[in-house]
Amino acid sequence: MRPNVDIPWSVHGQIKEYAQSEEKTIEEAYIETLKEGLGVMPTPVQSENQFIEPSMGSYSLGPRVFPVSSEEARDINDICTFMPRPSIPHQPVSFKTYSPRVTVDRIVEGLSRVSSILNRGHDDWFTFHQLGGSWVGTDMENFVHCLQTLEGRLEEATFDTYKTGFGVYLLEFHENEYLVLHLEIDAYSGEVESFTLGFLTNGHPVDGSLYRKLAAQFGLSELQHGRDKEIETFTITPEEDIPVNVVETTVKEDRSNDEPWVTGLIIENPIQSHDGVREAVLRRADDKFRNCSEYRNPYAQLASYDHAYVRLKSHHPQSEDREYHINTIGAQNFTPVFDRQDIWNISISADW
Repeated sequence: MRPNVDIPWSVHGQIKEYAQSEEKTIEEAYIETLKEGLGVMPTPVQSENQFIEPSMGSYSLGPRVFPVSSEEARDINDICTFMPRPSIPHQPVSFKTYSPRVTVDRIVEGLSRVSSILNRGHDDWFTFHQLGGSWVGTDMENFVHCLQTLEGRLEEATFDTYKTGFGVYLLEFHENEYLVLHLEIDAYSGEVESFTLGFLTNGHPVDGSLYRKLAAQFGLSELQHGRDKEIETFTITPEEDIPVNVVETTVKEDRSNDEPWVTGLIIENPIQSHDGVREAVLRRADDKFRNCSEYRNPYAQLASYDHAYVRLKSHHPQSEDREYHINTIGAQNFTPVFDRQDIWNISISADW
């Protein structure tokens, strides 16, 4: 049975004009318009408790503090993420939308809806950046948990904080395709003062219908047209062995026995602690980007965090000691996606 719905004459007139211009019947025009509209409507929330508990996945990293101990290195606008193996589009195109003053509940609800649409099997990373340190980790659940508890974390922080902080979340849901969030956060209340939702993909051509649908899950109806971007990247391969000073191992539980397996490391940031790496980063960045407009060597920013995250290529039982070595150190500049602050990702490849 078809519903009996009163449709304003102005809307009916627009549908009629569309049908005539496209040589469609009125029925075809209505069906096409309704399908198009349904494609960008919010989906039902899966569960109220979906993001209450932090994830315990194989590569899950709950909120950890990465300090910025050097006062000279502290800059509220210099943000680092540590996604281990990001794939960067060859022809980057970015979509973006913005909303001032959104509630934490609205962001959580939007992510709950998004999680029912997207493949979350690829990498992600979040950083809640402050002056003297940041809370970092992986997994959408852990990002939400950190966001929901951020007010208390700020009150109890043992490092210097500024009146405004920033949160960044990168989710690579397909190869060369990202959902990105940028939050401006009041350090006294934990409230989100501004919210930017963006997408990075490989073009051209690019169909933005999925991104409009994802934006609608956060109650955002407008999305900027795709814009070409340039994502700067560089990689260095150390010519000598770089000491790996382990701060913490990250593990997953092995279902076949009781012993956890080491899947990753939190280490002393080699860009900060090793002179050879420092010189290599300075030289490589200068060689590649010195002719770019508004160029600033990113070394100080990449070296500002005392710690870095490494996902191991090969895992091993936690009870077994291993000597680790760094294969490559890469950096990717995500700043153009947000057009806010300086946001560099550090990806370190290591093995044993």
